[in-house]
Amino acid sequence: MPDAIEATDSKERNDQKEPRNSRLRTGLLVVGSALLGGIAVALWNRRSLADIQNEARNQSEDQAQKSIQVDEDAIY
Repeated sequence: MPDAIEATDSKERNDQKEPRNSRLRTGLLVVGSALLGGIAVALWNRRSLADIQNEARNQSEDQAQKSIQVDEDAIY
C-alpha cells in the first residue's frame, strides 16, 4: 500500500512541473518572436525610417534658422 501512495505522489509532482516548463517555453517563444518581428520590420522599412529621421532633422534646422532671423524693420 505505501508503494501506491508514493507512485501517486511522484506523478502529481511531475504534473506540477510540466506546466511551469511549458509556460516558460511559451513565454520565451512569444518574446523571441516579438523581438525578431520588430527587427524584421525595422530592416524591411529602414529606408522609410531614414527618410523620416532626415525630415525631422531638416525641420529642426529650419526652425532654428527661422528663430535667428529677425526683421529689423518690424514694429514691435
